[in-house]
Amino acid sequence: SQNIQDEESGVLLLSVTENCPVISIPENEAAAEKMNLVFEQQHTTNQTYIQEDTWEAKNAFQALTQEEASTWNGYGYGVSYKVAYASPQILSIVAETYKWQGGAHPNTWTSSYCFNAADGTLLYLSDIFTDKAKAGKIVEKHILDMITKEPYKDALLPDYEGYVADLLTENVFYLNDKGVVVICNPEMLTVYAAGLIEVEIPYEELEAVMNPAYVI
Repeated sequence: SQNIQDEESGVLLLSVTENCPVISIPENEAAAEKMNLVFEQQHTTNQTYIQEDTWEAKNAFQALTQEEASTWNGYGYGVSYKVAYASPQILSIVAETYKWQGGAHPNTWTSSYCFNAADGTLLYLSDIFTDKAKAGKIVEKHILDMITKEPYKDALLPDYEGYVADLLTENVFYLNDKGVVVICNPEMLTVYAAGLIEVEIPYEELEAVMNPAYVI
């Protein structure tokens, strides 16, 4: 964590909060090293985002009037990770990221990392699904079933139906002991206040389109 200040004026530009997972598997450090490399690379990428946000904050502050500058509190950026599921076969980790630039609420989104815990490889949709197109249709049905009922049906965006088919992407799915979980971030299908939605599709319903190696 750090507070980045303007070098000339000393004003706070950006408050940063970031953690980074460190994975250890004593009996399989080679796999752990592969997984840790993914997060080290993501940490490097995050530094680019932090630099960009700092530059934007500096420009925003310099554009303020003297009165507006008196109430300036800086921008905010943060990312934190947590384990969603862990077994000898699968390690699923989600990252919660926020960016605040003076609006009514921060922009928040969740992404995911799903690993083959045995060899440390990051899993992609092509690894777990034998037919991504058919899998997408099954996922789409489950998403629609969930969001068109309480408590989400009254929070749907006007054009939500046009985006459901595009939700299943590489960084918003993970595996657990029950099935494949797909993450629907705020303001994708529903208003911000509806929050994060996680749709779990049971393995039994995906059996025809999944690689058997990843059916837990």
